[in-house]
Amino acid sequence: MLRLYDAFSSIKSEQEFNDLLADLFTPAEIKAFQERLKIAELLYTTNLSQSDIAIKVGVSVTTVTRVARFLYAEKFGGYANVLSKLFPVRAKTLAKNQKGRLTAASRKHHA
Repeated sequence: MLRLYDAFSSIKSEQEFNDLLADLFTPAEIKAFQERLKIAELLYTTNLSQSDIAIKVGVSVTTVTRVARFLYAEKFGGYANVLSKLFPVRAKTLAKNQKGRLTAASRKHHA
């Protein structure tokens, strides 16, 4: 069975990537992925509040909170790994002071 990693690793251009996404996912799923990545980017690179990010991206605060939890609190580190490569200068600054960035309201929401 073809592994997902192998499939994505074989891609040589942005067009090939977009074509594969279009075959694998619905437009709504692709939009949701794009929104989550944008949320993660804004959490990682700005000091905007979760409410401001929700308004800016056009999603619920719950969605922003979920992304923040995976960015800062979950063990997987997928968002952080990618963002640290895309924004290496910012990664050094944020590593020191944003580990616990989930707000009290976010923690309460997920308790």
